[in-house]
This record gives sequence, C-alpha cells and structure tokens, in this order.
Amino acid sequence: MLASGCCHALWNLAAKRVGAGGTPFVWLYSTVAVVVYLPGVIWLAATGRIDLGWPAVAAIAVGSAGSLGYYVLLQKAYAVGDLSVVYPVARGTGPLLLVGAGVLLLGERPGVVGLLGTALVVAGVFVVGTGSARSQAAPVTQGEPRRLALRADVGLGLAAGVLIAACNLWDARTVAVLAVSPVLLEWVFNISRVVVLGPGVLGFREPRRRGVLAQLWREHRYCALAVGVLMPLSYILALWAFTLAPISLAAPVREVSIVIACLLGWWLLAEQQPGRRLLGAVVVLVGVFALALA
Repeated sequence: MLASGCCHALWNLAAKRVGAGGTPFVWLYSTVAVVVYLPGVIWLAATGRIDLGWPAVAAIAVGSAGSLGYYVLLQKAYAVGDLSVVYPVARGTGPLLLVGAGVLLLGERPGVVGLLGTALVVAGVFVVGTGSARSQAAPVTQGEPRRLALRADVGLGLAAGVLIAACNLWDARTVAVLAVSPVLLEWVFNISRVVVLGPGVLGFREPRRRGVLAQLWREHRYCALAVGVLMPLSYILALWAFTLAPISLAAPVREVSIVIACLLGWWLLAEQQPGRRLLGAVVVLVGVFALALA
C-alpha cells in the first residue's frame, strides 16, 4: 500500500502538469496503459487465469463506468485547482464517506476515536480548501472573486472523492469475491476509456481535434507515459493488497500519498501556501488513521 501511495502521488503530479489537457489527455494516458499492460493480460490468458462469469462481467462494466467518470472529473479539477488542494480533498473524502455510510445506513457507532477521526478529516479539508486558491493552471484575473475558483476546485475534488470511494469498494469486492485479476480489471478500465472517449478525441466528427491531440502528445508525452505506467500500477498494487488484508485496515496506509502530493506541489510546482496546505494534509492523514483504528 505504501508503494501504491507513492505511485498514486506521482501520477497525479504528472496529471496536474497537464491540467488543461481534459479528455484528450485522459484518452492519451489510457491508451499508453492499454499498450504497456497488454503483455500481462496476454500472460493471464495464456495461463488460463481469465475465466469470467456473467456476475464478473457485470461488475467490471459497472466499475468501468465509475472509473471513466472519476478520471474525467479529476482532470477537470486539475484544470482549475492546485495539486495541493484537489488531491487532499479527493483522497480525504473517501474514508469520511465510509464512516457516514456506516452510521446512516448500517446503524454503526464509530465511538470517540472514530468521531475524532471524522472531525480531523473535515478540519483538514477545511484548512486545505480555504485561503487563496490561485492556480498556475487557472490564474485569477484582476477583479475576479477568488472564492468562485475555490468552490470549483474543492467541489470537483469532492465529487471525484465520492466517486473513487464508491469505485474502490466495488472493485475490491470484484477482486476479492469474484476472483477477477487486478491486472485484467485495470486493463479493461483503460480500454473502456479509450473506446468511449475515442470518437470525440480522435475527431470523427470534428477532424480539427486530431491536431489538438497530436500537439498534446508532442508537448506532454512524458507526462502521458508517466500516468499510463504509474496509474494502473498504483491501483493494481492497491487491489492486490485488498486480497491480503481488510480494506478498512489496508486503505488508510495508502493515504500517505496525501502528504507526498502536497510536498510535490510545493517543491516542483511552486504552489502557494505550502505550510497551510501541508498542515491540512497532515491533519487529514491523522484523521484517516484514526478512522482505521476505530
């Protein structure tokens, strides 16, 4: 899970560098992932490890839809917000929602430690999500209210966090209960994005969009390669860990990436308010571990 967290922070750094790339960039790195991880899928097929029943096919289809929505939302968030804002908000939302769902839907009582962890996550997200939100990707012009930009990046980060929390639970069940290989699952997710986004990105209706895609590859191919390799690797490692330990114990360890991402945003992207955002990220991280203990 620690290795998964490091990979996750790094691929988000690369995605932030191409914040304005939108769906064409999502299509590019998904295509890279399909090519890079194809040998693994071929090996699974050659060794007879792909045996999918209809329940598994249905679970993969639902997971693919959720995965598509998450990556498009996340790229939109990076177009208007900083890595050190969007990332902690998106990553801290999941554990918080799990506690809320347990209380409201399952009648669970998290106890003092659980309530403390919930409060810390909320406080950390508040610290990260307040103050100046000026981003290199979307600078604030003279007279523009900064609060509007803040609502956009925090709102999109929250939406991405809600979606990925649901996806993690669903995919963990797909791997653990239905015995679907994490490599196969992640590969199908990527190829589904390539297929769904392809007609629009490749300019079947608007040929001029092909030039945009070609320019994006020329200028940001190294970022596309980095995301295409590290993004699937991060999720494959996480799904593998979910087969070795309960998700409630394994998942919080991965959230160390929150602090790593904030440090990268300050060090490599020169994002503003590093002290405030790092403090908020640490508070979120402590809250997540408190939820795990609860």
